[in-house]
Amino acid sequence: MKSLRTAIIALFCILFSVSAASAQESDEIVAELKAPLGLSDEQAQQMSALMTKYKGQMDKTLAKHEDAEEPDVEAMIADVRGVRDGYRKELSKILSKEQNQAYLNKVEEVIEEMFSDIAEIRLIDMQPKLTLSDEQVEKLAPVLGKSMREIVRIAFENAGTRLGIRKKIKIGKTLKRLQRDTRTAVEGILTPEQLKAFDAYREEQKAKNSK
Repeated sequence: MKSLRTAIIALFCILFSVSAASAQESDEIVAELKAPLGLSDEQAQQMSALMTKYKGQMDKTLAKHEDAEEPDVEAMIADVRGVRDGYRKELSKILSKEQNQAYLNKVEEVIEEMFSDIAEIRLIDMQPKLTLSDEQVEKLAPVLGKSMREIVRIAFENAGTRLGIRKKIKIGKTLKRLQRDTRTAVEGILTPEQLKAFDAYREEQKAKNSK
């Protein structure tokens, strides 16, 4: 079970590191961002070089933990977060404040799309059992994807840090609100019978994962 949890956390670390890329990939990414962000040729070159540098740092960081016999998940997340923060700090020196915010918005769009795709794959597996229509799957995917993304964001940003009582309370309230909002959205998409089957399926999965 621990190895599965480590693999999942590693996946999310990679998802949160979507800016990491090889030299060729960096050039392609920057080429797509050049017009939306209004990058100059010099900014584009600097950004591409920084992305490639970041890829190397991230590879070393993940390799260090992957080679460990018993990986420390929280330490791994903290190290990945440190590399990411260093990258963003250097990037902010290349981009203007407006360009940097536009870039972060683009990254967020990619992350949300990734989680929506993950949710859709899970829903397709559940579709026959819950008798979901394709339209329902399409509506549920972004709802569940957003919920997953927010839970992982909170875990990612706080792993390896010492939390005071106020911070813990704040996180708890955020998670409860997220759970409530997600539930309300799901109830608006599923029929009562489907909702009952949905709850049963999730409880079944929780029982399996706890073994």
